[in-house]
Amino acid sequence: MVKVETYIKDNDNFILVDEYDGQIKEPMYVEGAITLQVDEKFILSLDLWDDVNHLWGYITGGFEELTKKNEWTTHFPDQPIRLTLRIDREHNRIEVEATPSEGLIKATAPFDEFLTVMNKAGEKFFLRMMQIVPEDQDLYKSLLYRLRGAILTLRQ
Repeated sequence: MVKVETYIKDNDNFILVDEYDGQIKEPMYVEGAITLQVDEKFILSLDLWDDVNHLWGYITGGFEELTKKNEWTTHFPDQPIRLTLRIDREHNRIEVEATPSEGLIKATAPFDEFLTVMNKAGEKFFLRMMQIVPEDQDLYKSLLYRLRGAILTLRQ
């Protein structure tokens, strides 16, 4: 089971992006978190909050990279946390790992399930951000199309 949620940080509270009805104070730096759970293991948690709009942009670029090679690595925008995705095409799985301060956390998931869940979570984030920050609608629309295109290519 793969589960992904995106949260906007409002003061000390984390609110699911699709339930957030506040105003983004700084549209170029949206504090929030992406939680990523594979089976019962949290790879990403609320403790690893950062600039969530840039992080989703990095992830979108990562899926584009995965269309060309079987591994992609990035770091969070403002923290020394590394996120890596590694495709195992022979077994139709993907390995996901993060390196927060407590050390390496990794898990493997079925490739198709991972793509489906990440696509839905990314779409939810980008569509909601188009509503919350209408002045950046073109940016989020572009990232949404890029994410969809990369996922579609990876499914082939």
